[in-house]
Amino acid sequence: MNDSIVKIKSLSYDDMQRILITRQIELNSLLEITQAINNNLSAEALFKMYQFVLRFHLHVNKLALFIANEDKWECVIHFGVEEKVTNLKVEENLIRYQEINDLVNHPNKILNDFDIVIPVYHKARPLAFALIGGFSGTDTDSRNGLKFIRTITNLILVANENKKLFKEQIKQEKLSKELELAAKVQTMLIPDELPSNEKIQLSALYLPHQNIGGDYYDFIRLSDEEFIFCIADVSGKGVGAALIMSNFQAYMRALVQQDLPLEKLVSGLNENVLKNTKGERFITLFLGRYNCRTRKLEYINAGHNPPQLFQKKEVTELTVGCTILGMFDVLPKVETGYVKLEKNALLVAFTDGLIEMELLDGKCFDDEDLTEFIKENNKLDLDEFNARLMMNLDPFKQRNLLIDDITLLSFRAF
Repeated sequence: MNDSIVKIKSLSYDDMQRILITRQIELNSLLEITQAINNNLSAEALFKMYQFVLRFHLHVNKLALFIANEDKWECVIHFGVEEKVTNLKVEENLIRYQEINDLVNHPNKILNDFDIVIPVYHKARPLAFALIGGFSGTDTDSRNGLKFIRTITNLILVANENKKLFKEQIKQEKLSKELELAAKVQTMLIPDELPSNEKIQLSALYLPHQNIGGDYYDFIRLSDEEFIFCIADVSGKGVGAALIMSNFQAYMRALVQQDLPLEKLVSGLNENVLKNTKGERFITLFLGRYNCRTRKLEYINAGHNPPQLFQKKEVTELTVGCTILGMFDVLPKVETGYVKLEKNALLVAFTDGLIEMELLDGKCFDDEDLTEFIKENNKLDLDEFNARLMMNLDPFKQRNLLIDDITLLSFRAF
């Protein structure tokens, strides 16, 4: 205390007055910046105020402020120096500084225009580097001034970080609402129930990636003896994929009511997909029409993973059809496949998420694995069949955490 009293007494009246004026300027600047932050001024406005305070209140002649912006560094303010300062590589030249340091004789010529670097950290993460040049005053003035500059730099940067977090929060809330809407749309795509009677049984499972996705399956009864079923997959994931598939389902159901041959039905769907996606997305589709009396299955596979049909103790893949939907104005060639289903024939249709998973050792669940599973479990009730298949996939799902939607549609003709 005595040393402090001696130092104060040693100051002249002019020195004391100068210190008081300086402190008053710093306090006023701090209050102005705090008020601006409380009034929620934009980041651009805060940086302009910061520049004004340093340049005209603290008499800084040269400044360059670099801030961390996502995964890169950006020079948001510079004055008193050439434009080339904005090209400074922060990682190579500044990242090693954790305290206020001088830049005298720095090997990088760009930094020779500055005297001091003031780093701003949050815990161990660097937020900003302020480069200061031409800062005049006594040693005491300079030390106190640099500390004050660091204080207001930190204040501005924290406010800027909070703005980023707030914007991200708003973005996430908006996304959450979109996902909720898409999930509702997704639910509307899925049939409330599938038939199970003395003639046929259908069972399905749908595991969307991140709660929503672009897979779709359907069952549409045409008469007491005949129905259409399908499974489809749109490229991409998320809200966009779900909305595209919603439109696809609505259009398909409208076309089905016109009782069109499968070729015309698929051609109409192709036109609709191309119109809605402008060729930026595509849809794969397996579409089947079955008559319970004749036991005849007509189908078109539009670039979809071939469903596997088990009958007569053999498994065959249903591949006849055309290319994917949404890539060509007119489908180059459309063929209809025909199969007569034997008693207790089992057809298993799926999307590519089922065969895209792999274990830690690199082994993938593939079509051959599915074929073996069908041969070993074809006599099971279809609900149990699907559930047991999903259980067999648990090790793969744990590895990949569902990198894609998985849809499984099983159909048995009694």
